[in-house]
Amino acid sequence: MNNNTDYTLQELLSIIEEGDSEKSPPLISEENSPISRFIKEFNIHSGLDRIPLYVIYYTYKEKFMGDLSKIEFFRQFKKTFTQRRTGKQRVYLLDKSSFDMSREGILNAEFHNKDKKK
Repeated sequence: MNNNTDYTLQELLSIIEEGDSEKSPPLISEENSPISRFIKEFNIHSGLDRIPLYVIYYTYKEKFMGDLSKIEFFRQFKKTFTQRRTGKQRVYLLDKSSFDMSREGILNAEFHNKDKKK
């Protein structure tokens, strides 16, 4: 079974409870922001798949050619989507079809993440 879809009962209950409190889409004034364009171009939607932050930022920097810093990117990105923590890793619950979640795609994103930390 795919690890991206294995949830504990508590996680599923919290997702259901927060269904009505889901963050609203960006305001119209932010429609032309880099984050809004990125979300539209890659057709990113809320979902049940756990997408690590480094995969999202890799997609933004390398495929979208964005220029925001990691801190500023996620400061704006969390206005639209809900962040979660699983163990020591932070993730967003999104539809994985917008990201390269293949083994090679994840390895590229991990390498990019480690390379930027140095």
